[in-house]
Amino acid sequence: MRALAQDQPIAVRNPKATRPWQHVLDPLSGYLVLAEKVYDALTDRPKLPRVAAAYNFGPWPTSNIAVAALVEEILRHWPGRWEDRGDPRAVHEANLLGLAIENAVNELGWQPTWDVGASVRHTVDWYRRSSEGGLTQPAAFQALCQSQIAEFQTDSHRA
Repeated sequence: MRALAQDQPIAVRNPKATRPWQHVLDPLSGYLVLAEKVYDALTDRPKLPRVAAAYNFGPWPTSNIAVAALVEEILRHWPGRWEDRGDPRAVHEANLLGLAIENAVNELGWQPTWDVGASVRHTVDWYRRSSEGGLTQPAAFQALCQSQIAEFQTDSHRA
């Protein structure tokens, strides 16, 4: 985002690497669901399952895409360019990473809200608006964050 704000190319080290991409609000919503379940279990409410496991609050598998595809999606919302700056001598990175979210989905009833497209659109919108100088006051940043949280909550309830 800094590169785009400065009209510079996005430097990409490993464009073929696949990663699980998500908006920060998705795992935060998972943490809140888990906190609620733990609270309910601690207050000894009857018929609640015991919550004592590890949970990954990641995206749906369809949001696991290559870095190059992510950058192209970003450029749909903020025009610019990218360059492959991979170094064949660099330390090897894993080509495929993913998160198993089945425990969070099945045991907690949590699920991701925004797919990679929505995640990128909201992230780019936040950075673009903040870098274009329209958000010079803390209240403006707060309003932008609150509007995205409200949209996330609406979409989450629909899902």
